[in-house]
Amino acid sequence: MYETRADAAENLLFIKLIGMLDDDEADRAGDAIQAAVAELNPGFNVINDISASQPTGPSVSEKFKRIQSFLFDRGAKRVIRVVGPGGGTTNLQLARTQREASAGYHTFTVATLAEAHAKLRALDGR
Repeated sequence: MYETRADAAENLLFIKLIGMLDDDEADRAGDAIQAAVAELNPGFNVINDISASQPTGPSVSEKFKRIQSFLFDRGAKRVIRVVGPGGGTTNLQLARTQREASAGYHTFTVATLAEAHAKLRALDGR
C-alpha cells in the first residue's frame, strides 16, 4: 500500500510505503507521485515514510529506481526517509536504487515523522 500527497505551500512531497508493494501497486504509486510532483516547484523536499514497509522484489526495485530518477530530474532537493524500527532493509534497498539511478538529491534518515519535519526546518534554517 502507498500514500502520496503534495503540499504546494511547503513545496513538499509526502510518500508513505506500507507493506510490500507489487508491480501494479508500484506503477500506481509512480503515477500518483508524478501527478503530485506536478503541483510542486523545483527545489521541493520529499518525506518518504518507509517505517512500515518491506523490501520488494527486483521488478519493483527497478520501478523505484525510475521514480527516484524522475524526482531528481524534476528538481527534488532532498529526501528525508522515516525509517523507524521496521524500515531498515527497505532503506538499504532505496539507497542502492538511488545510487544506481544517479539521483543526486541529498538523503537523510530519521526515526519518526516528527523528526523528519524537524530536520527539514533545521535544514531550511527555520
